[in-house]
Amino acid sequence: MNKQHAILITLLTMLCHSPSVWAASSTLDLTVSTTVQPSTCEASLADTNNTLITAVDIGDVLLSEVVNKSKYKPFVIRFSKCEGLSRNTAIIKLEKRTGCDGQSNNGAGYRNALSGVNAATGVSAEVWTENNAGGASASGTQLDCTNPPITYVDVEGASGTNFVNWPLSARMVIAKDKTASDAGAGEFSSLATFTIQYE
Repeated sequence: MNKQHAILITLLTMLCHSPSVWAASSTLDLTVSTTVQPSTCEASLADTNNTLITAVDIGDVLLSEVVNKSKYKPFVIRFSKCEGLSRNTAIIKLEKRTGCDGQSNNGAGYRNALSGVNAATGVSAEVWTENNAGGASASGTQLDCTNPPITYVDVEGASGTNFVNWPLSARMVIAKDKTASDAGAGEFSSLATFTIQYE
């Protein structure tokens, strides 16, 4: 039994007194590469049938429907494939491109970009954050052309094959500083841009 202890001690002593066994060294270079992608979602316009669209087509509108604010078109912004968001939030603002209605370009509606003998006059388009454009059961907010609000939309469910729809609608109305007698039949088109940031 003492002999076994002596061998063990001898081996340990040999290892401790042989630093040359551990003296060799190597170096390795490490390169880490990646592409940092922004946290984002895919956003697109769609109609109520979930068909992707590039423009909101209200269709033909009677002057009486303009006066009564009764003709509107629901649509949605569809969010999908959201990745890397810390708060699952889309921050949305609708910004004018054509301009606002009113004589001083300071109304809440979006003015007609068309002019000439075939253009509708005295009317504008409103955009609302609900699917019935400020109707009797309205609970949304008008996206005011002159003072556009910033809206926060929860997009938590918009991942994988799932999507989140933010309901909106557009309707035709009498333009600011105009009356029903100023409304003239014709074509109407107005441009605005949704700017969207993600958190």
